[in-house]
Amino acid sequence: MSSPFALRYDAAELATFLRAEILHAGDFAARWSHVRRHDDVDRRNAEKGERARVMREAQISREIFDRAWLGQPVSPADAHRIWDALGMDPAIRLFQETDR
Repeated sequence: MSSPFALRYDAAELATFLRAEILHAGDFAARWSHVRRHDDVDRRNAEKGERARVMREAQISREIFDRAWLGQPVSPADAHRIWDALGMDPAIRLFQETDR
């Protein structure tokens, strides 16, 4: 059995954190509830801006971003740069995994 603090961030976890970051930026700038997302230009622009910021800071292409967004595996180097752009260090675990 591996240590409960072993680094096991997978593609799905990266996608979850990435989506949370992007959607939070949209929620922060929103004028309408999330139900009317398609009507809210400010929300869409904030989400697009946050996507662009992450891609720029991580120095990744749109293709790599889309793979990470969909929870598909990306190279460890790309994943590390995305985590860094999100302001997170995957080497620091903020929670302890337990046996399931």
